[in-house]
Amino acid sequence: MKNLAENEIATVLQEYAQAINTVQTDLIHTFYAKDGLLMPEGVKTLTREQLLFSRSHIFFERKKFKIAYMINHIACDGKYAFVSASAKTSMKDAVSGIAVEKSSRDFFVFRRDADTWKIFRYVFNRTT
Repeated sequence: MKNLAENEIATVLQEYAQAINTVQTDLIHTFYAKDGLLMPEGVKTLTREQLLFSRSHIFFERKKFKIAYMINHIACDGKYAFVSASAKTSMKDAVSGIAVEKSSRDFFVFRRDADTWKIFRYVFNRTT
């Protein structure tokens, strides 16, 4: 049985995916700590502020991007939590218009800030 922190973190990841999948780009940055970083494969590191002011809404809208996380393991010490996950994504290919599916290995570091779990670091790499 998962403990309370693990359940809270799983909920945050589910809500984060939902915000991405429903193109609520005005919410995506709120899942990150003030000094949080997104470190995607092949793209420059983005700060929370850059996520707020980025053109990610265009990407998510045009590509019909969808993501689902499967949590593999959570290790938590009370202030920080380390989450290994895998993700399945799909997005529309710009040329063909066909949905392209990919898998990735995802690693999150969460930090407890003011009684809520926030993403402190998020890095991932494609596996297929």
